[in-house]
Amino acid sequence: MSADVRVLVTGAGGQLGGHAARLLAQGGKEVYGTVRAPSTATEPSGIRWLRCDFTKPDEVRAAVEASNPSLVLHTVGLGGTSDVGALTEANVTTLGHLINALDGAQIKNLLVIGSSAEYAASNDGVAIREDHPLGPASPYGVSKLQQFELARKASKSGLPIVYGRPFNLIGPGVSSATAVGDITRRLAEATHKGGSRILAVGDLDKWRDYLDVRDAAAACAMLLDRGMPGEDYNICSGVPVLLSEVVNRLLAMTGGHVSLRRVDRGPSQGFVVGDPSRLRGLGWTPKYDLDSSLRDGLEHAASRLTSAM
Repeated sequence: MSADVRVLVTGAGGQLGGHAARLLAQGGKEVYGTVRAPSTATEPSGIRWLRCDFTKPDEVRAAVEASNPSLVLHTVGLGGTSDVGALTEANVTTLGHLINALDGAQIKNLLVIGSSAEYAASNDGVAIREDHPLGPASPYGVSKLQQFELARKASKSGLPIVYGRPFNLIGPGVSSATAVGDITRRLAEATHKGGSRILAVGDLDKWRDYLDVRDAAAACAMLLDRGMPGEDYNICSGVPVLLSEVVNRLLAMTGGHVSLRRVDRGPSQGFVVGDPSRLRGLGWTPKYDLDSSLRDGLEHAASRLTSAM
């Protein structure tokens, strides 16, 4: 990827989009990042910030015209809710607005970020490859599958789209809409703000594939450069880890003064682990180990609490 490449990162005020935008800018790329509203997350230098509400087609078109990109990373989306209308607008309609805005643009790659929630349930112990059947079990997964179908249709029409499916992202800035993000935030609150010393958790006997968001950002940078249009790529570690082990490590990092209380939060799959072979074939390798990711996630959550006081 040459240094004069112009990159548009949508949702650059979010977790994955923010890390990816900063990484690309640090690599000397001309990066334009979209946010719905300026905040402290939009302070780092090296990124040209564009205010853009992706539910408004005129604003999306203006962002594309202002950035004139050769590469686009689309991370705008919504999770953590069962509101079908909100999910469809955030995960499907926004991509439609972007595709329309890119009509006639000369771009090398548009990397669209999907989700492992698009896949059907896997057999215990079997890693999910990109050719695994699709069959989401949640409203969020359904909306992301609709996003994928829209991306595939645009790809067949000639738009160079690469599709990435992250599994469970952890690390600094991890979303509290995820199990680990929620537990991390509540543990930080218990430790630094005198919050509840009893942590309500669901079933922890689940195998998941955890990947540091900074490694996922590096994967995005590589897929923008080397990803094959029309291909799908799992963005994951390929390493199965029990959620209970993650929680135990987080408890140890906070001094172990919080007790757990089991609550029923409904059924979910027991084993969701991806196969990253296709991504690794491009030369990508994760750098962060589990403890580093969890510790950095806790420190980030604690710092946000401190700055808000």
